[in-house]
Amino acid sequence: MIQRINLLEKEQFKITYGLMLTFFLGIFTFCLLLYSSAWFGNFQATKYIEILNADINRLKMEREKLLSKGEVGKEIGPVKEVLALLETEPNWALLLNKIAKAMPSNVWIVSFKSFDKKEGGKAGQRSVILNGLAKKAKDLAFFMKMLEEDPSFENVVLTSSKKEDSVFNFSITCDITMPK
Repeated sequence: MIQRINLLEKEQFKITYGLMLTFFLGIFTFCLLLYSSAWFGNFQATKYIEILNADINRLKMEREKLLSKGEVGKEIGPVKEVLALLETEPNWALLLNKIAKAMPSNVWIVSFKSFDKKEGGKAGQRSVILNGLAKKAKDLAFFMKMLEEDPSFENVVLTSSKKEDSVFNFSITCDITMPK
């Protein structure tokens, strides 16, 4: 009969003082590394905060100098040009809202174009061209009447109207007189 022979000798695990000392030194070293990395991160954050505070103080001083000179608040360069351009434009949201309220249910605007009127009007006068569709001629006439009655529009002119299939294609030109 063959018996099994184990060439690797199995020893029972024994806890010794040397093994415990090695284990606790390893844990101590790990904790020391963790603490030192946290301390270093805190040190860097503190330095970064000091740099930012110095920048804030520098910017406050520059701001005070500019305020004392009176240079802040004056629009210069492209900002001034854009603001001047926006001041000459009408209030488009209010204008479109008035057009929408003037439209009967059987009239639809297909396109809306605004332009500066150069001939026969005031310099810088804004005008609009409304292209659209209407089911009936009386709906188109009512829409034009509503635009004429609104003080924001003047010189309301039907520039073209053509009946195609069962709808009228139309184009209306009018000047904008609403306040800026």
